[in-house]
Amino acid sequence: MKQEFFILSLLIPGQKRLGNNIDVFLEPLREELNDLWGMGVETYDAFSKETFQLQAALMWTINGFPAYGSLSGWCTSGQFACPCCNISTQSKRLKHGKKFCFMGHRRFLKQGHKYRNDAKSFDGTKELRPAPSPISGSQVLKQVRGIKFTLGQLSEKANGVTKNTWKKKSTFFNLSYWEYNLVRHNLDVMHIEKNICDNLIYTLLGLGKKSKDNLEARLDLKEMNIRPSLWPQRRASGRTYLLPTYFTMSPKEKRLFYEVLENVKFPHGYASNISRCICKRNLSGLKTHDCNVIVQELLPIALRRSTDRKKHSQANRISRAKQKMPHTGGSKSIATLMNEKAIDGIEPTRAEVYILTHTKRKDGRPLDEESSNTVDMMQENLSNNETPYEQPHGSVAWEGDVYSQVLGNEKSGYVRGLGLGPTPSLLWGSKSSLRNVVADGLSNEAAHKLEQETNELKELNKKQDEQINELIKKQNEEIALMKKNQEMLVSELSWMRQVMWKYAPTGLYGRQNNGSTRQVPDANSGNEQGYTGQVVSDNKFFLLARFQITLLKILQLLHMVVI
Repeated sequence: MKQEFFILSLLIPGQKRLGNNIDVFLEPLREELNDLWGMGVETYDAFSKETFQLQAALMWTINGFPAYGSLSGWCTSGQFACPCCNISTQSKRLKHGKKFCFMGHRRFLKQGHKYRNDAKSFDGTKELRPAPSPISGSQVLKQVRGIKFTLGQLSEKANGVTKNTWKKKSTFFNLSYWEYNLVRHNLDVMHIEKNICDNLIYTLLGLGKKSKDNLEARLDLKEMNIRPSLWPQRRASGRTYLLPTYFTMSPKEKRLFYEVLENVKFPHGYASNISRCICKRNLSGLKTHDCNVIVQELLPIALRRSTDRKKHSQANRISRAKQKMPHTGGSKSIATLMNEKAIDGIEPTRAEVYILTHTKRKDGRPLDEESSNTVDMMQENLSNNETPYEQPHGSVAWEGDVYSQVLGNEKSGYVRGLGLGPTPSLLWGSKSSLRNVVADGLSNEAAHKLEQETNELKELNKKQDEQINELIKKQNEEIALMKKNQEMLVSELSWMRQVMWKYAPTGLYGRQNNGSTRQVPDANSGNEQGYTGQVVSDNKFFLLARFQITLLKILQLLHMVVI
């Protein structure tokens, strides 16, 4: 439709989306549409220069998905988000992604289509149900017959209908012909195309949080028990590793992809300058029309440019020619093969996987002489159960297993027999030698063992703390006893001083007859000080003084020990 045929019938001001309250603003438009459908409006024809009764009808609306819900009244979020399937919508709440996933789209394929029976490529089930019938206007009116809702600022949630289905009865049903329209609302393809383009580009280039290939998505695949080759793998250090997928692009391929977008030239007016949206190998700021051009025109060219099929095929042929022992695994990954051969959740060891992938499918004979000798040695060791180390429960590879006995120890930085991705640093942290690779399904057992060891260390630490507290308590008791003994010695010393002063009065200290001074030892420092006074003639007094000095020195030593 050209711009000169557009008529701006309604303009709603405001910064926020109105939601259900859009019916308040649509009411004048609905009244005019009723007038145009009924009596019509007298209109002047400039070409014939005559007047006639103009009648008009609203055929359908064209809008994005959120506006679809506002105009139709259907809840376009939650478990019944599909307005075509209505209450027959098949949805699943993803445990880790925290979103609803809709997997019933194969119902719209014709009966006998190959995708209907392809359970492996989808959700693990075959689709045998027919496509749901389009819901008519009469059925919609029947479903909203008992609905109660209010519009305006004091609007409340609708009741009287199934939860997460209808939010209101659309104001367009007040038009006498709206119930009988086969198509009442259409989706704007441009808006949907932009969302698909963003998700596709960000996933291919692995641009951070906007990529749909993340840990939550891989965990949901494991929760749904589909595509085991994409399940996340846990390292011994506790970190999680995501294996590369068939759509994972290498740094070189990403660089070539960006070069196509940066150097592309379009005729004037056909598209905007997409190179302005590329900054430091990051894509942002794409408009709706930019996404349309990328999906329709540029994406196939950029992918074809970044992936040189002939070069890859030649490299694959050279690699296959260099193989000493070719395998019969084909394009099936090791993880998928191990998952298929698992018995009661226990996957086969890498030696058993080697035997499976190096024998012919029909007669069971090995592919070449070297493979034959290797398979015979592995089967002999497996039958004799000759391993220097005991196999941990549920392990697929460990130190001294049959695989390493026959083919030798692991090389530095490489792990054999486990497919693409696993390396010593990824599986065992800083360890470079093979120790123990436990199946992913038994990671709970390893976690339980680690938790048990942690509890034992905590108990040991608790016992050591108790012993330290007992030693500190004992030391405090000894210090208190020494302080008590010190106080007793001080009191005894005081008593002895009183006795000394009683038997040796101060008058005994005086000058000698020849004028000399008697030296009396100082009790505190051990030095001698001179006293002027009378000569002390009593030897008992000097014995007491010496005894006092000795006791003071003992007290000083005790004080130093206490400190």
